[in-house]
Amino acid sequence: MSEKKSFDFWLARLISFLFHPIWLPLVYISINHFGDPEFSKLFTLVSLCLVAFPGIVALGWMYARKEVDFFVMARGNRIVPLVGMLIGLAFFAVANGGFLPDRLFQGELMAVCILLVFIGLLVTLFWKISLHMVGWGAVVGFAIAALFQLGTWPLLAASVPISVAVAWARVRLGSHDMPQIIVGFLTGVVAAILIAVAFP
Repeated sequence: MSEKKSFDFWLARLISFLFHPIWLPLVYISINHFGDPEFSKLFTLVSLCLVAFPGIVALGWMYARKEVDFFVMARGNRIVPLVGMLIGLAFFAVANGGFLPDRLFQGELMAVCILLVFIGLLVTLFWKISLHMVGWGAVVGFAIAALFQLGTWPLLAASVPISVAVAWARVRLGSHDMPQIIVGFLTGVVAAILIAVAFP
């Protein structure tokens, strides 16, 4: 069986897709606001601005740059998708303020996304840390903050094994080495804890 047809290779691709950080804003708002009368509007805005727009930019750029594997983006090709995410965040900030009530204003979500994307942009100029692990590090960071601030632990119990699985998948696909995984993860953890302190 060839390397690219092995079970663990395809499992790594599946994990990389299912637990891609682009889905995390949808998970975040679903946990915090599901059941709110305006939730469908919020879900639509997040889907369009923070998932569809940056996703289309990333896929279009990868196609234009002739990336061989859509699961493994070269360092030099990651700037445009990250800028696409910033533009999507700007759209979302305007739409969020214009169409939704104050109780659904996503200040914490926008703050952590902007911080993580800026860190990703700066680091990408010199090195290829794992953006998957930046995202999941942020989830673990929020889970740690929730444990200390609220005494709730289920998010931490769920996010740690997922983070380990994502780390394995990114290494297995050859997208990152362990230092890139570890630095990405720790970057996300620290950024999320700082945001959680700023928005208790």
